[in-house]
Amino acid sequence: MVRQIWLWLITSNRFRLQLNKQAEIIDAEAVAKSVDIIGKALHENTGYLQWKWIHMMEQRDSGDTIYVPTEAGLPILEAGKRVKQINKEQSEY
Repeated sequence: MVRQIWLWLITSNRFRLQLNKQAEIIDAEAVAKSVDIIGKALHENTGYLQWKWIHMMEQRDSGDTIYVPTEAGLPILEAGKRVKQINKEQSEY
């Protein structure tokens, strides 16, 4: 009797693990499909991204820092410091 219970537990655990594996695969496939659909939609509708950026800019605080990528894809990090330096130099005159 104990052996039968033990075998049943092992079998049920393996079955549960197999079902969990299948569920994870189904979830991953669904996420991949969603990402693909969203990516294609955004690529075909760049106006939405432009509108979203404009909306974000309208909602931001005036003191927020904005990083603008260059051609190499690297942000210009010193631009804000340079503007402060120029303003300071102009106020000295």
